[in-house]
Formats: sequence, structure tokens, C-alpha cells
Amino acid sequence: MPSPADHPDSEPTGVVRWLGVGVLVLALVGTLARVVPLVDSARLFHQFPTEDGYLSLTIARNIALGKGMAVADGSVATNGTQPLVTFLWAAVFWLVDGSREAGVRTILALEVGFSALTAFLIARLGVTLFGHDRLRAAVSRLAGALWFASPVALPHTMNCLETGPYAAAVTGSILAFVKLGRRPGPWGWLTVAAFGFGLGITFLARNDAVLLCASIAVTHVLSKDGASYGRRFAEAAVMGLVALIPAAPWFAYNLSFGHLVPISGRAESEAVALGENLRGLPAVLAETVSLFVLIPHQVEGRLPIVLGSTVVVAAFVSVVVVALRRSHSSMMLRAGASVLGFATLLALYYGLFFGAGWFLSRYMFPLTPFVAIAWGAGLLALTRLRAPLRRGLGAAFLAVVFVSSSGHGYRLHARGTKHQHDQVVNWARENVANEQWIAAIQSGTLGFFHDRVLNLDGKVSPEALAARQADRIPAYVEAKRADFLVDWAGIASWAKLPGLSSYELLVNDPVANLGVLRRRGSLTVPEARRASGQAAR
Repeated sequence: MPSPADHPDSEPTGVVRWLGVGVLVLALVGTLARVVPLVDSARLFHQFPTEDGYLSLTIARNIALGKGMAVADGSVATNGTQPLVTFLWAAVFWLVDGSREAGVRTILALEVGFSALTAFLIARLGVTLFGHDRLRAAVSRLAGALWFASPVALPHTMNCLETGPYAAAVTGSILAFVKLGRRPGPWGWLTVAAFGFGLGITFLARNDAVLLCASIAVTHVLSKDGASYGRRFAEAAVMGLVALIPAAPWFAYNLSFGHLVPISGRAESEAVALGENLRGLPAVLAETVSLFVLIPHQVEGRLPIVLGSTVVVAAFVSVVVVALRRSHSSMMLRAGASVLGFATLLALYYGLFFGAGWFLSRYMFPLTPFVAIAWGAGLLALTRLRAPLRRGLGAAFLAVVFVSSSGHGYRLHARGTKHQHDQVVNWARENVANEQWIAAIQSGTLGFFHDRVLNLDGKVSPEALAARQADRIPAYVEAKRADFLVDWAGIASWAKLPGLSSYELLVNDPVANLGVLRRRGSLTVPEARRASGQAAR
């Protein structure tokens, strides 16, 4: 990398000052977008927690209340979650005595903290890769701020799932891997063990970190930095074995459900065709490498979007690969190889073998910190241009970034008082007594606000997954004798299923996107009150 003295003009101080302004502006945008829902009760439960986020919150709250890692008021044990964050959220709920409002507010505050930590780690990784002088440090801080304000990153860091903490864990893992590889020669065995243990913790944050571990191991073995391949292979093997120590309790718990893979992953992969997600993958990857361009999910699979996105992603990867090949920095090569390997494995796994294509953006999200580093490298190259061109291009870039990030923050704010499951939760709150049972395909949000909710898609319930695999969900519902089936409007069509003869259609409202079936004889709260009043008279 060139030094500041190599710059064609003598204005590094001015460049650093403007980069600092950019960091402050983007940090403010990212902070405001995250913090407002914490202090606005009308947005607290609506703007950021997702359906799956509420599922994680439900399990965590049950743990805090002494009901175990379970759903359905503690009656259904589950492993359909990511353990590290679930136990962290459980500690929060324990501290607030199970209060839903205080728990969610505190967890969202922690999510802000994890976002800031990831931005800091991106900046540290940038300094490690680019250099420590004032200009490179300023560019590294700007890379962290770009990620922090990114409309691609924002919702994934505040969804009450593991994705925000996982991004910090992945970034920290790569940073440690690069720093440990600065000196040529063998690593000390204590260092190898400590790094392996850290990878095991990252795995507990999200289980697909096994792909990160594989990429790091291969990169480490193939590194040409003063140690033999045999030594590097032994070090990688020890890393893997030590990583199993923190992971082992989770594996043992999973095996009690009959499989190493959590039930949520098995449900998402149920009846998935090979390559089912490939058509939507290019658009998601294009979003990922842009950081500031969002493509609506409805158009991701259209041919022009697929082709255009493929070109964008191919161009981005080509530039990165060329830059890495020209780099004389072993740390840059180590970081680039491990991240590109991780990206390839993520794309292959989720593109070929997994379902739930609407979650692809979340699955690719851990790559975004390193995209920010790549953009930082591009900005560093920009600072080597002559002053007029540098200023023009730099101003245009930051203007686009500011408009995109602030515009997306405003859109989230404008929609932040409504949640896509509000109508389901509100109907249950007004019509279902606490002691009555509800069954739902989408049980995450509803299950957080009404304790007695049975899951029907098998993502958290082993019994429901078995019924789904045997194509006998109606018989499962009948056996459970839930008082109501409450979900989006599509569940109204279940009234026509011959296996649900004991249920009748109560609500079919496509406009409100609400459907309700009830078991014959079950009364809603208003009906029960009227019946009680009539009996009293």
C-alpha cells in the first residue's frame, strides 16, 4: 500500500477531516434509526422484531421463567433456535422478571451495542489490513460507519435474532485470524487452542459458522508463512477439536431430538428441491455487495434482475480477486481467502440445499462487514487521485450513501407503528382467554404475546414436524384440540380440509390478512361474557 507521502497532492489533513465528518454523519444516521423505537412505546414491539425474532424472544423468556428451552407455555421442548443469543436474551428477561416490554427494550438496546461493536471491529480490521497512519485509520473508521448506516445491515442488526451478534462474532474471528497470522512461523499451541475455542463460541452464535471454520482451516493450512503444511494441518485440526468443546453441549442437546441439525433447519429444508434458491441468490448477493441498494423480494427472481445482479456480483468479486493478487500483504491475502471461501460456502449451501428463500438476505448478512472493508479499500484508492477528481467522486459517493441510509431509516420509521402480525395478535388479545389454546403456522409473534400457542409448521415443535412429514397436520390439530387456529388469511382455506371437521370458519378477512377457525363449542372472550351475563340474569 502507498504511504501518505505518495499522494499526488499535499492535503492529507483535509481528506482526514472530511472523512471524519462522513463518519460522524453516518454514525448519527445509524444511531437515530436504531434508537428511536427504544424510546417510543408505539414502535417498540413493531418496528424491528421479526416473526422469527419473536420466536427467539419467546424461547428466551420461557427459559427465564423456568420453563426451559420450550414454546407453548413450556409444554413443548425445542432446539429450533440459535443457543448463544437465546441464553443472552434469557438473562435479560430474568433480570426484568419476564416483563415483555422491559425485556424487548433492553434487548434492542443490546442490539445497538452489538452493531456499534461490529462497526468498531470493522474499523480495527481496516487498520490491520490498510495500515495505521491517519489517512488509513480514517478510511477504516469510515468503512465501519458505512456498515453501521447501511440499509442492508440495519434491519438485520435489530431483528431480535442472532444476526447482529453473529456479525460481530464473525468479524472478530477474521480479525483475530489475520492478527495471529502477522508473524510467520508456527503458532503456539495455547494460541491455537484459544482461537479454536473462539470459533466454537461463534458457532454457538449461529450454526452455519461451521462454514467459516472450514474456510479458515483451509486458508490456514495453505498459508505460505514459514510453517510446513503438516504443522499447519495439525494446528487446524487442534482448532477444530477445541471448537467442539463449547459446541458439544449443543450437539448433545440436538441429538436428544434425534438429529445434529436443529429442528428449525430441518423444517426449512423439508421437501426442498436442489437449487431451489439459486434464482433469487444473485439479487441478494448484489444487495450484499452494494450495502446501500435494496431489491424488492417480489422481483428478485425476474430474469433481468437475475442477469443484472449476476454481472454486478461478478464484477465486484473480480475486482476483489485482482486486488488480492496484486497485494503483497500476507494479512490481506489471509483475510481475502478466508472470507471468499466463507462466501462461496454460504452461497452454495443456501442456494443449493436450503429452503426459505425469503430469508436469503439474512443468511448472506455475515458477509457485509467484509464488503464494507472492500469499499474502504476502494475509498483508499480514491484518495490517491488528484484533488478535484477525488473531491467530486468522494462527495458523490457520500451523498448517495447518505440519501440511501437516511431514506431507508425514514421508511422504517414511517412504517414503524405496524407489524405484519399485528392483526393476528390483536384478535387473539381481544378474543382468546389466557387459558385457551391457539394453533398457528406462524407462531413466533403470536406465541410471544399469548403463551398457549401450538406451532404447526414444525420449526420449533418435533411433533408438528413429524406430522408435517407424514402429511397429517389436520389429524395433529384435531388431536391437540386447540380452541382456535389464528393466522394470516390463508388459514381460512383449512376450513375445507376433511380432517378438520370439528373446526368451523370464524373469520376470513383477506383485507386485514386474518383468518380464524375455532373448535366447535369454544367461545371467544366476548361470547363467554355475554353467555355469563345471560346466565346471571
